[in-house]
Amino acid sequence: MAVNLRIPAIWRQHSDWVSQVDLPEGTLTEILLALVEKYPALRPYFYTEKGEVEPKLLIFVNNENIRYLDGMATLLKAGDEVYIIPTISGGS
Repeated sequence: MAVNLRIPAIWRQHSDWVSQVDLPEGTLTEILLALVEKYPALRPYFYTEKGEVEPKLLIFVNNENIRYLDGMATLLKAGDEVYIIPTISGGS
């Protein structure tokens, strides 16, 4: 069993149209790096030009915002589910 990461519909065109991917256990940082290694076209949506995690992303592990866990250092184990939600901005 692995960590399951859900890919939002808006980015599926960059992930061979898969809605979820199983990744090896590790920290959230390691999981995201494994994801963009598998689907390089996702990198600009997850990382800034400086290589930092995009601050506009909302990331949840098992329905818990990572802000209330250990942030990107959150350790994920088999069976955990990761949800990444792009925030929407703009308008007047």
